[in-house]
Amino acid sequence: MQVRGVDMSVLSIPFLLFAAAVTIIYYILPHRFQWMCLLAANLLFCACAGIRECLVLLAVAFITYLAGLFLGREKEHYSAEKGTLSALSGAQKREKKRALKEEHGRRNRMILAAGLIPVIAVWAFFKWNADHGSIVMPIAVSYYTFIAVSYAADVEAGKFAPERNFFRYLTFLSFFPQMTEGPFTRYDRQKEELFSGRSFSFQAMTEGILRMLYGYCKKIILADSLWAVLGALLDSEQVSGLSSAVLVLLLPLQQYADFSGCMDIVIGFSQILGIRLPENFRSPIFSKSIDEVWRRWHVTLGAFCKDYVFYPVALGKRLNETAKKISVRHPLAGKNLPVMVSLFCVWTFMGIWHGFGAKYLLWGWMNLFFIALNVLLGAQYKRWRECLHIRQGNRGWSLFCMARTYILFGIFEMMSDGSAAGIGARRILSLVRPSAWSAEPLKAAFSSDGASSVCWPVCILLVILILVIDTAKEKKINVMDWMHRAPLPAKAALYVALFYLIVLFAPSGMNVLQGFGYARF
Repeated sequence: MQVRGVDMSVLSIPFLLFAAAVTIIYYILPHRFQWMCLLAANLLFCACAGIRECLVLLAVAFITYLAGLFLGREKEHYSAEKGTLSALSGAQKREKKRALKEEHGRRNRMILAAGLIPVIAVWAFFKWNADHGSIVMPIAVSYYTFIAVSYAADVEAGKFAPERNFFRYLTFLSFFPQMTEGPFTRYDRQKEELFSGRSFSFQAMTEGILRMLYGYCKKIILADSLWAVLGALLDSEQVSGLSSAVLVLLLPLQQYADFSGCMDIVIGFSQILGIRLPENFRSPIFSKSIDEVWRRWHVTLGAFCKDYVFYPVALGKRLNETAKKISVRHPLAGKNLPVMVSLFCVWTFMGIWHGFGAKYLLWGWMNLFFIALNVLLGAQYKRWRECLHIRQGNRGWSLFCMARTYILFGIFEMMSDGSAAGIGARRILSLVRPSAWSAEPLKAAFSSDGASSVCWPVCILLVILILVIDTAKEKKINVMDWMHRAPLPAKAALYVALFYLIVLFAPSGMNVLQGFGYARF
């Protein structure tokens, strides 16, 4: 995010100075005023992006705040009217109660639609025009818009009472560390983190700084180094099987280092403030299927889609009535219909959330195809494994499933990261055409300005470090607890080593330091 000459990206020196100033002021203030410090920091951070960004944020916040208030009042009105039915009895009471419930549901749906349609329309307007190059996407609008959607939907569902203080709600919606790439948060889970007040903790500060340094290493050294090559391959008009194979193998690693690196920085800084944010990655390298990838990758977006797209569609009354009718003649089709329709809606939404281009829809539907196969043929797969005497926990079989899933995920990302759906399809086809395996595009990419400044041995060491840490997490080993028990000289040496790795081995030249990949969504 760079406007008015002020670069407030989390990769920038101004952001680090801003974060340090916010931390000092935050802990100087009494607990009851700390959230106000966060609100001021949020608005100042947003103002660095421009007046338009502030106005869009305030509009989304105010509309959904009002929707929450009206939904809360409707619930109070419903409770009061329901209380008047106590004097009635028998069939008359049941009929009145049923009619009142239907009217309450209709009013709730009207209020929710009145709150959500405008904010989703604003997001769609900016998304469409940004994807077609006519405007620049407002910072974080794809994140805070759907966080606001989840807030209004949760109030309508009665999960919690609406927030009465607009400025507290605005603090939640605009928490500035999240304004790059999330994660998605829920109001009922974050309000205590933001508003309960925190005392300074030296342990939280050191652990937060360590996690930030780790994130900077992943992003600046590994992700940007890989992008120096991958960006040149994606920009090239030449398509070869060899370059496509390199994209398939390295794009998931590059995107993981980029996105999870950002999450480490964001969660690490929030930890310094004593605020816990939800984890967005759970060692996705160990995924054995595409559906498992999305339980480990961008976890909070997956949870959003499950709660606010999948379940509302799958539990829809009309869809289930249709499924029952189909089940009379075709039991299996009727059983799977709600799941398949819901998955289609989820992955169409996921594609559109990433962008309005055909390549994003194809990316979503490619994920959908393999997830649907797993749902429809899961029992058959199990029988095949039993016939081949393959145990579920077999290490060789697990490694095969992980490798297969990684390659499929890489193919999907190659489709979404290309300039258009057509070139993505050409790259996929080039993988199975031996005549297309030219080495020229790959040679050109590795000899580009950015790639020539990369220290590949350090990148390899960093990949090994990431694998070790992710393996420890998978085995439920708390790396931070282990670090906390380490001697002080060892901890100090680690901090210094990470810092100098960033300073000494950050790549330079074209195709590097282009910000975070998911920030463009």
